[in-house]
Amino acid sequence: MIWLLSIAALLLGSGSSHATDYIEAWSYYHWLDDQTMVGVDGWSTGYIDDEWLGVESFWDGEPAVCPTTDHIGGTWGSGDATDNWFVNKKHSFDDLVLEASFSSDDCDTVGFVVHFQDARNLYLFLMSGCNKNDHSTKEGNNPLGDKGFFSAIVKVEDGAAQILAQVEDSFYKDVSSVVRFGFDDGHLAARYWSAASTEAEADISLDADDPEPLPAGPLGFYCYDCGGVWHMFADTSFYGLDVFLVDEDEDGVPDDTDNCEHSPNTDQRDSDSDGIGDACDDGGSMDSGQPADTDNGLTDTDNGLTDTGDAPWNPDNSGGDPQDGTSLAENVVWVGGRCACSASSPDATWLPILAPLALLAWRRRERR
Repeated sequence: MIWLLSIAALLLGSGSSHATDYIEAWSYYHWLDDQTMVGVDGWSTGYIDDEWLGVESFWDGEPAVCPTTDHIGGTWGSGDATDNWFVNKKHSFDDLVLEASFSSDDCDTVGFVVHFQDARNLYLFLMSGCNKNDHSTKEGNNPLGDKGFFSAIVKVEDGAAQILAQVEDSFYKDVSSVVRFGFDDGHLAARYWSAASTEAEADISLDADDPEPLPAGPLGFYCYDCGGVWHMFADTSFYGLDVFLVDEDEDGVPDDTDNCEHSPNTDQRDSDSDGIGDACDDGGSMDSGQPADTDNGLTDTDNGLTDTGDAPWNPDNSGGDPQDGTSLAENVVWVGGRCACSASSPDATWLPILAPLALLAWRRRERR
């Protein structure tokens, strides 16, 4: 089922009265018990030593997928531990919000991926090190260099990692937490909530702009030196994800396929068939109306979305070859300094990181 989320967004103090709608496009929670998820339903990894094991439930009773290796080394595209992403190549998204929950007993690096192109080109939200239960912190191994305690939005391009935004903070150890990682027209935003503050202000907020953004692509999880599964226990568990598409003009058509992205036109009428809807095809509009790449696994004859009702529940064992790539020496480039932009910056107004969206996905998870 496709849901339209009408959120009267206050946009975190931005002062804007604009509300952005979100369309629920895809969810996945069907982790097969005690089986590798690599190659199932389009899931794929770049590190063939990691099984990414499905687990029906641990002590918390919630299905999860768990990385199984606790390894370090390699460069982006080398096929080594640095490439331990786990993405679903069956679906591709552009303007989106990914929401997922996870927990980790390992204080190395957990992360989330959007706009995956290949092993050497992708966006990540990484959290390295952890906040411990005794209120101390611990640095962790990470794919960017020396051990550290930080969270960062990272762009990997041609095998080189660029840190677009960073803050000296990370996830809480042994706590079921919520992450939201989004992209819209070159702006990236990442939020992290510990379990105690899901309905409050995010514990971690990062925003960054990329003037030369990566195209639409698959999304998923990431683990660096954070895996391991034993009887009834796993170092790191990802419980599933929900994907929402941005609909800035609130016309029920996601930006990815809207032929007038900033002008409401539910009917998508295009009388002259030039790819620009009649609502914005006046010769003088600032809105080009050109839809994003429509070959993104989301097209149908209704509103540009595929009803994914059976995708999470009927594994077809399709897709999923590990990516190969040419090894390159790692080159970490710091872009825009080592600070995190506040969520009230003008560029952050596209993404209302508010409780209703998190709460909806959380309640849906509890019903599964």
